[in-house]
Formats: sequence, C-alpha cells, structure tokens
Amino acid sequence: APAVVASRQAYARGLARAHVALGRRLASLGPAGGSPVLAMSDCGAAPYYSGWSTVDLYGLNDPAVARTGRHDAGAVLRRHPDVVVLVSQRAGTFVPFPWNLHEVALLDSCVRGGMTRVKTLGFDPRWYFLWVLARPGSEVARGLAAWQVDP
Repeated sequence: APAVVASRQAYARGLARAHVALGRRLASLGPAGGSPVLAMSDCGAAPYYSGWSTVDLYGLNDPAVARTGRHDAGAVLRRHPDVVVLVSQRAGTFVPFPWNLHEVALLDSCVRGGMTRVKTLGFDPRWYFLWVLARPGSEVARGLAAWQVDP
C-alpha cells in the first residue's frame, strides 16, 4: 500500500506541476477577440482549468479519431489551435511514447506551419514532459515564454 500511495501522490504532483499549471496559465492568456483553441493528447486538467476549446489528439473525445483510429495532423491544424501540447519522454529531444507516435507528424506539421516550442513542462522527469508549441510573436507565445514555472 505505501508504494501505491507514493505513486499516486507523485502522479498528483506531476498533474499540478504541468497540466493544472498550464491550464491556469492559459486561462490568463488568449487571442484577442477570439475563442482560443488548445490541442493536446493528455487532456483533462489543462482544458478544464483553461476553459479553452480543446482538440483531443488522442481521440477519446474526438468522434472521427475514436471511430477510425486515424490521427491526421492536417485535421488538427485546420482547427487553428493557438497552442499545441505534445507528450515527450525527453525534455530536449522529442521522443514519443508508442501510443502517441502520431505526434511526430503533428510536430513536423506544426513547425512547417510556423509554430515553435515556447515552453517545456516536466510532469515528472522520470515519466514525461509536455512540449508546448505556439506561433512566435503571438500574445499567447509571449505569455507562455515569459511564464516562470515553479519547479
């Protein structure tokens, strides 16, 4: 039981450090005059706390992906996300998990479309990192880049 409790507590700390913190930061940001859009696969806390419309990259909440199992970077980008959050096993190099290999093509499409990584959040260095992408020069990118994240 102590190992299970410790594991659950570490998971809760990771959520607070990355997902909840990101959601709260996004709630304070957003494109002027618009309805901000967040795209991420590990969605739950960040969409909840941000209040942003969310594109579920994993597909549990996306009918097209849920029915077909097909992950299409073009379909994601046609939703015009202001922020795209990818899950990586490493902080400095994008290393996807087997369940999110489709995020490699999405990262490439985002970069070709002008987005860049503006923040990296450590859920837990032993588990994974959130790569946060936005368009350079946008209000959202500036707000995320200037954000001093608690360790």
